[in-house]
Amino acid sequence: MNMTLTLQDVCLLILGAAVLVLLVYLIMLIANLIPSVKKLQKVLDDVSVITETAVDATNKAKVIVTDASSAVSNFSSNLKSNGSLGGTLTSLVAFIKGLKAMAGK
Repeated sequence: MNMTLTLQDVCLLILGAAVLVLLVYLIMLIANLIPSVKKLQKVLDDVSVITETAVDATNKAKVIVTDASSAVSNFSSNLKSNGSLGGTLTSLVAFIKGLKAMAGK
C-alpha cells in the first residue's frame, strides 16, 4: 500500500501538531496561573487592611501632634505675655495631657 504525501499535507500536519502543542502549553500555563492569582488577591487584601490601619494611625497621630503643638503654642504665648498663672498652668496641663496621649498611643 502506497501513500502519497504532498508538501502541503506535511506542512499542515506540522502546523496542526504545533497548534496542539501550543494549546497544551496554554492550558498548563493557565492551570498554574490560577493559584498564583488567588494568592496575589489574598496578599493585596492584606495590604489593603494594613494600609487602612496605617492611615488611621497616621490620622490619630496627626491629631495628637496638632493638639500638643497648640498646647505648646498657648503655653509659650502665656509665658511671653506674662499672663495669669492660671492660664499658664492650664496650658501646661494641656501640654502634659497631649504628651501622655502621644506616649500612650
